[in-house]
Amino acid sequence: MPFSKRTALKAGVVGLAAGACLGVTTGGALAAAPADTADKAARTCHVRPDGKLFCENKRDANLFEHPNSTSRVVDTLKTSPSVFACYRRGEWHHGGNDVWYYTNGDVTKRWGYIPAVHLYTTTDPPAGMRAC
Repeated sequence: MPFSKRTALKAGVVGLAAGACLGVTTGGALAAAPADTADKAARTCHVRPDGKLFCENKRDANLFEHPNSTSRVVDTLKTSPSVFACYRRGEWHHGGNDVWYYTNGDVTKRWGYIPAVHLYTTTDPPAGMRAC
């Protein structure tokens, strides 16, 4: 059965729109999640038998005197991975939670808190880690 140009054009537009929707809902959203998960899974991060966390972290991240960003900066983490002695709940940060990890810095060797967003954890706090 012959199609008119108008019918063919409508079918093409509908097909293109459907393909675009599928690309946005399945290709875009689902493709991003596995890449992010794979990136985190490739990182070193685990709780040791003594309850301390051994984990990769962002370099040049500030350590704060208290678990909030308005307290005094006491040191900086320059190396990764690091050992985190314990965690404490404090101010909500842009990582979407209130978990802060306690560790000693690399510059002055002072102890302080770092927001969880700067560690490559998959959950905050990780199971088995001790609270401060």
